[in-house]
Amino acid sequence: MSGTATPLSLNEVKFFFTRAAVGVGAPFGIGEDFANASIWLAILGTDPAEAAEPALSGLADGTSNARFVLFDAEGTLHVRSDDGRSLSAIYAGPAIADWLTVEGRKNTGRSVVLEDVDQPALIAAACAAANAANRVTVSWTLADGGQVVIELAEGGTELACPDGAGMPVAGPTDVHIALGTPARTAARSTHPVSTHPLSARIQDGRAQVIESGIEVADAPWSTVFSCFQKCLVPSTAESRIGGAGAGLTDND
Repeated sequence: MSGTATPLSLNEVKFFFTRAAVGVGAPFGIGEDFANASIWLAILGTDPAEAAEPALSGLADGTSNARFVLFDAEGTLHVRSDDGRSLSAIYAGPAIADWLTVEGRKNTGRSVVLEDVDQPALIAAACAAANAANRVTVSWTLADGGQVVIELAEGGTELACPDGAGMPVAGPTDVHIALGTPARTAARSTHPVSTHPLSARIQDGRAQVIESGIEVADAPWSTVFSCFQKCLVPSTAESRIGGAGAGLTDND
């Protein structure tokens, strides 16, 4: 392995990414959802640290906002930041996953637009991690006009994107989510697209990461790790008196 990547196990991704989100102010449960979405991206061969970096940095430096407002426009639900900053995918991902659960049971076919999301790939991953049997289409447009479309459905998940793009992790951009619609909207893009069945990739990817771990690039991993370190306390006598660590006696 080259010196530009760090190998992590699935458990390490779960541990560090959960606490990295907590380090930038997210509740622990939101951090767990963020880690689960990151694992889903890793299984698909996307570097979870690269995807996580802009979302964590956005919350850390204040360019992304955890608070959002919802409004209806011509039957489509819109979600946007309440103050003009980018919408945090770390917070919006779990919220939209809950929305999918409720709307899927109603079978309304309703759609939602998340405006100016700092990391669209994390929204798709949150939907995939939470989705069971609903047919869901997640799409966004790249800066060059190409379109990424992910169709989530039991036994038939597919990714359509500009040739060679894989799962793009750039943002911010609007993310469109629809229930019960096919992912063929990619055909409307003026850019060449290739459609890749993801079911086999998910199965193979899960086996691969369990066997060999997940390689994350050092530069974005340093951001994740620095956010994780915000959860730590000084290793001092004062911190231990305050309850940090395992204590002076092992009598639990």
